[in-house]
Amino acid sequence: MKLTFCVPSLDQVLEATLWTQEDGITSYWRDGLYQEYPEIDKVKALALPAQKRMRYVSDTLTKIYGEKQSAFKILIQDWQKEWNSKLDEIESALSVAYEMDTKPVLNNMVAYVNLNPVCPRYLDTHSFYIFYKMEIDRVIRTCLHEIMHFLWFYKWQEHFHDDPKEYDTPHLKWIFSEMVQETMMADTPIKDLSKWQGNVYDYFYEMKIDGKPILKTLSDIHKTKGLIGLFEDGYQYCIAHENEIRESIRTAENF
Repeated sequence: MKLTFCVPSLDQVLEATLWTQEDGITSYWRDGLYQEYPEIDKVKALALPAQKRMRYVSDTLTKIYGEKQSAFKILIQDWQKEWNSKLDEIESALSVAYEMDTKPVLNNMVAYVNLNPVCPRYLDTHSFYIFYKMEIDRVIRTCLHEIMHFLWFYKWQEHFHDDPKEYDTPHLKWIFSEMVQETMMADTPIKDLSKWQGNVYDYFYEMKIDGKPILKTLSDIHKTKGLIGLFEDGYQYCIAHENEIRESIRTAENF
């Protein structure tokens, strides 16, 4: 298992950031950019049609990107050093959690330092982005979170042989994979890797089905039936309650 930290190109930064400002994106995903960069006038930006909004936001991000180039190069060296120092412990914990030897797999992962406080990932390229203002503990947690997704779907595909196109939003398999991040962390040695402060979207902790927290239900399945049992029974549980789950998400994200 190998993770390389890199400085992305300006085009990559804009692609991994501007999607949060597209029409139809809710404030849940959109407003973090304005909070981090007050020099981008939110009222002005949102009053513009999409094409002009993108140009306005990208002009400011381009300037910031140019100013941060030297700092980014130093930052990724520090992140790489810290990650490499923990790699043996990380691989050991992930191997237990995912019931496999993780050392020979995922040797092409890339983590890009980014301007976006929202950190997108790309399953097909085993890559993801990390906000440059994160403290090192949160950097490690973010890397673990994304790698856990990669391993989840590696094992999932091995078991189900289904369509990888269904592993991303808005599919239920993606929603399920986000929920079980908490299960896979809390119930395995992964929890000991860093100062963990929650591993899923806030609204999942509050989501209940028939009065019982959904994360508790998934944890109970995992503890009694293991990883494959979680794959099978946990996903069937989500299928049975898909409408309730999606409605809770819509409410939380202000759709």
